[in-house]
Amino acid sequence: MGDEARIRSFLAAVRRRLRLRQLGRELGVALASSVGAALVLLLVASGEQPWSGLRLALPALAGLCGLAVLVALWRPLSRWRSDEPVARLVGERTGQGDALLSAVELAQGLRGDGPTAQPPFAGPPAAAPPPSLGSPALARAHVAAAADRLGAAELGRVAPLSPSRSTLIAAGLISLTYLSLMVAARQRLSRGLAQLREPRPAAAPRSLEPLVGDIAIELTYPAHTGLPPRTIPGSSGEVLAPPGTAVVVRARPLVTIKGARLSLEDAAGQPVEELPAGFARGQVEGRFTVGKGALASGGGYRFVLERTALQAKGIPRALREPEAHPVKIDSDRPPKVTLAAPAEELELDGPRPVELAWSAEDDFGLGDVELVWQGPPPGSAGASPTLAGRQLLRKAAAGQGASGRLEWDVGALHLPPGVRITYHVEARDNDAVSGPNVGTSRSYALRIYSAAEKHEELLATEQALLDHSVGLLGDRLEAPRGSPPGAELGDRLTAAHGHTGELLAEVGKVREALERDPVAPRDLRPALAGIATRLGRLQRDEKAPLEAFLRTAAAPAARAAAEAVSARHAAELERDVILLDDLMGRQRIEQLLAVTDQMQQARERLKGLLAEYKKSGSDAVKQEIEREIRALEEKLAELAQKAERLAGEVPDEFVNRDALEGGDLQSKLDAIRELVAKGEIDKAMEEMKRLSKALDKMVASLEGDLKGYRGDRFSAEERALGELESKLSDLEHDEREIQEQTDEVRARQRDEARRIGRERVEPFVKRARDKVADIKRRLAAVDRDQIPPAQQEDFDRIRLQVDQVGAALEQSDLEQAGDAARQSAQRMRGMSYLLRDEEEHRWTGARAGIKRARD
Repeated sequence: MGDEARIRSFLAAVRRRLRLRQLGRELGVALASSVGAALVLLLVASGEQPWSGLRLALPALAGLCGLAVLVALWRPLSRWRSDEPVARLVGERTGQGDALLSAVELAQGLRGDGPTAQPPFAGPPAAAPPPSLGSPALARAHVAAAADRLGAAELGRVAPLSPSRSTLIAAGLISLTYLSLMVAARQRLSRGLAQLREPRPAAAPRSLEPLVGDIAIELTYPAHTGLPPRTIPGSSGEVLAPPGTAVVVRARPLVTIKGARLSLEDAAGQPVEELPAGFARGQVEGRFTVGKGALASGGGYRFVLERTALQAKGIPRALREPEAHPVKIDSDRPPKVTLAAPAEELELDGPRPVELAWSAEDDFGLGDVELVWQGPPPGSAGASPTLAGRQLLRKAAAGQGASGRLEWDVGALHLPPGVRITYHVEARDNDAVSGPNVGTSRSYALRIYSAAEKHEELLATEQALLDHSVGLLGDRLEAPRGSPPGAELGDRLTAAHGHTGELLAEVGKVREALERDPVAPRDLRPALAGIATRLGRLQRDEKAPLEAFLRTAAAPAARAAAEAVSARHAAELERDVILLDDLMGRQRIEQLLAVTDQMQQARERLKGLLAEYKKSGSDAVKQEIEREIRALEEKLAELAQKAERLAGEVPDEFVNRDALEGGDLQSKLDAIRELVAKGEIDKAMEEMKRLSKALDKMVASLEGDLKGYRGDRFSAEERALGELESKLSDLEHDEREIQEQTDEVRARQRDEARRIGRERVEPFVKRARDKVADIKRRLAAVDRDQIPPAQQEDFDRIRLQVDQVGAALEQSDLEQAGDAARQSAQRMRGMSYLLRDEEEHRWTGARAGIKRARD
C-alpha cells in the first residue's frame, strides 16, 4: 500500500471514530435536555390553575426533541468532512504537530505528478497547485516519513470510542438528579400526566362570601354495616362515613342562581371531578359516594353556583364556595379478637384436649371465626405441611360479637414428640366494599413431651458424663508416662485436678436431671452419689500433695505422693467408667422394653377398636383404627432406631438382633389395614392375633436379654434390685391400665351429668332466650339520635353485650351468659342515670325523645 493510501486509510478510521463519539455526546445532551423539559412540563401541569395551552405544549415538546436529535446527527457530519481538521487533530495527539497536515497538503499537490500519483483525499477538491512545489522527491520523502510515524500510532489512543471520565460523571449526576426528582415528586408528576391526557376544567373562582346555608346531609350506609339511613339537618357539611356510603347533600343558595354543580377535591385539595347538582324548589342537591372515584382516599366537596346574567355584570358568572366541606373516611376496623389459653408455652405429656376460650368483636358485623395453627417454618427440624391447619369456630352470622369455648383435640393433629406449634384465633368482618378485614388474637404455643423423650435427654447427659470420665481417665494415665520433668508433670496433674472438679459439677447436674425423670432407674441415683462421694474425697486428698509438689518439684518424696494420689484417681475412674457404661447399656435395653410396652398398649386399643368396628361399622371408629395402626408403625420405627443405636454399646451376646427386626410386624400391620379397608373384619382380627403372638415373642426375647445382661454385669444385690424394678414396672403398667379405665368411667359419668343437667336447665334457658329477644326488640326501638353523642358508643356496647348473652345461651354456656348479662345490666343502669340527668337539663319540648329512650 502506498504512503498516501496509508495516510488516507488512517485518517478515514479516525474520522469514523470522531463522528461516533461526538454523535453519542450530542445525543446524550439532547436526551438529557428533553427529559428535563418533560419533567418541568409535568410539574407545571400539576398546578391548581394549569395553563389553557398545556395540551399544545406536549406536541411542541415532541417537536423540539426531534429537532435536537437532528442537530445531534448533523453536527458530527459537518465538522469532520475534510481531511485537514482530522490531520490537524491527529498531529496534535501524536506529537507530530503540523507535519501530518503539511504531508496531506503536499500529497494533494503531488496527485498529478508521475505514474505513482494517488487519487485525491476525501473532501472538496483542493485548489490548483502552485506552479512550483520545489523538489517532488523531497515532498514524497516527507509524505513517507509521515506515513511511517502514523504506522506506529495507536488508533484507540488517537481517537478513543469510550466517553471520558468527566462525561461519565456528568451523565451520572444528571441521571441521579432526575431520579431523585421523580421519586420526591411522583404524585405531582402523575397528576401532571393525567392533566396532559385529560385536563381538568378550569376551576371557577372562589367566592369571598358564603354561597349556601341550611345544609342537610343524608347518609345511606353500605348493607354490611347494618346501620339504618341517617339524616343530619343543620350540618356544617362535613361527612364522616364508611367507604361505600351514598351521600346526598342539600343546601339553600344565598344568592339567585340558575344552576349548580358539585366540585370534588382529592385529599391534597386539588379539584378532580365535577358532578351535576340539581336545583329545584329553592334548594341545590348533590350526590356522591364516599371512598370511590375522586374520594377514594377522602377529600372534600364544594358547591359551584351559576349566577344569572343580570347579576353577572362585571363579575364571574360561576362561583365556588370559599372553603371545601371535608369528606373523611371512617374505615372499617378489623375485628378485635382475644384468646385465653392455659399457658403461653404449653407442654403436654401426651396428646390430650386443650380447653380454650375466645371472643371476637367488630364495629359493624362479624364473619367467620377460625382457630389457626402453624408448625415449624419450612426448612427447620420437624417442619411439615400437615402441621398447619384451620378449624372453624363460628360461621358468619348476624351480630357484632361472639364468644365461645373449645376443647381442642390436639391428638387429632398427630404431633411428633418435641415439635412446637403456634396457634391463634382469626376473625374476619363482613366488609363487602373494600374486602374483609382480618383480626388476629395473641399467639400461643404448645409442644408434646413424653416421659420417654425426657429420658432420652437424660441418656444424652449421661453419655456426655461417660465421655468426660473416659477423657479424664486418659489424662490421669498419661500424666506420669515418660518420666516428664517436675514442672511438666505438675502442669498435667494440675489440669487433671481441675477437670475432676468439672466432672463433679457435671455429676451434680445429672443427679438434678434424675429428680425430674420418672422413668430413670432407681439404682442410678445411689450409683452417681457414690461416684461423687469417692471422687470428691480423692480430690480433697490430692490438694495438699499437689501443692507441695508444685512448691518443690525436684523433691522425690513430693513427686511420689502426688503420683500415688493420681494413681488412686485413675483406679477409681476406671471402676466408675465401667459402672457408667454398664448402666447405660442396661438403660438402652430397658428403653427397647419401654417401647414394646407402648406397642402392647396400642395393640390392646387396636383389638378393642376392631371389635367395636365389627359391631357399629362407624367411620369415626375406622379413623381411630387407622390412627392406632399409624401409632404402632411409629413405635416400630422408633424401636428400629433405638436398636441401631444399641449396636456398638452392648455386646451382641446380650441382644437378639433377629428378634428386633420389625419386618414381620410391619407386614401384619399392612395386612390389617388392607383387610379393614375391604371390610373383612373377622380376617383382620385373626391377623391381629398373629401380630400379638409376634409382639409377645419380641418382648420375651428382650426380657431375656435384659436378664442375661444384668446377670453378667451386675452383682447379686444389683440383680435383685433390677428384678424388683422389673416387678415395680409391671405394677406401674397395671396401675396405668386401672387409671385409664377409671378415666373412662369418669368421662361417662360426666357425660351423663351433662345430659341430666341439660334436661333440667333447658326450660330456664328457653325463658332466658325469650327475655333476651324481648330486650333486643326494646333496644332496637330506641332512637339512637336522641341519645347524647357522648353516650352513643356506650349504647352500642350495650347492644353488643346483649347479643353476646344470646349467643352464649344458644351454646348453653351459662357462665359466659351470666357474665355478659351482669355487664350489660350494669351499663344499662349507668346509661339510665346519665339519660335522667340529660332529661332534667333539657327544655320541656326536647324531653320526650330522651324520656322514651330512657324508659
